Amino acid sequence: MTEANYENLLADARQPHLAAQPSRTAAVPLTLTLIAVMMWLPEESSFNIGGFRMTIVRALMLLIAPYTIFQFVHMFSKPGYRFVWADVLVPIFCVWMIVAPAITDNLDRALVFGGIGALETFVPYMAMRSLTHHGQALKIVKTLLYAISAVGLLALLDWTTNEWFIRNLASKITGYSKGLQGFALGYDWRFGLLRATSTIEHPILLGTVCAFGVLLSTAYQGWSRWFITISCSIGLTAALSSAPIGSLVIGVSLIIYDKIFREIPSRWIIFLGIVLSLVAVVFIGSSNPWALIFSKICFDPGTAAYRLMQWQVLWPYVMSAPIFGLGTGMESVSEDLIPSVDSLWLRNAMLFGIPGMILTVGIVLGSASLRIDLGNPNLNLTADEKKLALALDIIVWLIMFVATTVYFWGAVWILTGLLLGLRAHIGNLASLPPDDEIVEHGS
Repeated sequence: MTEANYENLLADARQPHLAAQPSRTAAVPLTLTLIAVMMWLPEESSFNIGGFRMTIVRALMLLIAPYTIFQFVHMFSKPGYRFVWADVLVPIFCVWMIVAPAITDNLDRALVFGGIGALETFVPYMAMRSLTHHGQALKIVKTLLYAISAVGLLALLDWTTNEWFIRNLASKITGYSKGLQGFALGYDWRFGLLRATSTIEHPILLGTVCAFGVLLSTAYQGWSRWFITISCSIGLTAALSSAPIGSLVIGVSLIIYDKIFREIPSRWIIFLGIVLSLVAVVFIGSSNPWALIFSKICFDPGTAAYRLMQWQVLWPYVMSAPIFGLGTGMESVSEDLIPSVDSLWLRNAMLFGIPGMILTVGIVLGSASLRIDLGNPNLNLTADEKKLALALDIIVWLIMFVATTVYFWGAVWILTGLLLGLRAHIGNLASLPPDDEIVEHGS
């Protein structure tokens, strides 16, 4: 051995034992890639099976559900598996989504409405959670981001034509339209511009998707990152929605905060203490703290007041049926409100009772129950996986924030399941010894 080679070996030995860069990127299951792409097709491209309306991505998830269950159950038996609270809360919630409507409505309604909700919750989370190798997360997220970028760019067609162009085009092809779809009301305009939806069900949901896309793009480098960032920013701007824009500002601020104070182990405890202190000041010093909070997270004071009124009017109805909820026909429970509920927490409490709301919160927070210490030089993650882990941690908290004034459904709910499953997967990898993966070492 030459002296130069010997010195190189010594230099390698002194380096922190980081997660090994895989010699080849592990393949991502084709079914997961198809979900990541097909979920963005507009709802208007759906089709009928008997009397049941089926979107393309739902049909795909229904087809792969048995295999997804098998893969997830098989993962429990692997030595590298680490428990995440969402792993048990997701199946419980999916069962509850069928049980609650079966009691408040009937079994047929439970199997259709609750069954769809369970399908769109279970399969995305479990499919992403069952990933096992380094590199898979980065690969599937890049596929997601390219798809979101296309959605963001297509939003420009809505502004150009002053109509929801892609959705209306799909409706003309299939003949399917939903409610007043295609007819923009006063609420759908802001600053004299149509609030774009692109292929998504609602402007707020488009903005939310694009805000998450910008944050996830921080895990990548080069031209692809700039393309994704610019495309998602276009979609975010075209949606003209306050909650997504506010969430992006918060998300970027948190990324900067982490980079500045990463050497301080208790940085997030300190940050949480500051936030709780500010909330305490608001509740102590304001005669109407919730009105103040909603007014600060919405562009339009009118929409802020309306969201507050929804909680004030609808919560007594929830308390009248706290266990199983009000049933699936609850949208028109009050004549003072339009048949829409602008909060994931409130609407799930109405649909599935307070247990359903608690389970929803538990799934979001439970996906991050395995802590990822990004300041640890021996963490079993590559440099890019660390960036992705930080973005996912921030998105988990932003979901809690945005869902206070937004109800998630359709593509955004599927995306939420994918991202929560991804956070659980990254947390599992990070908790393993360096260079380890979720594999059967004895085989």
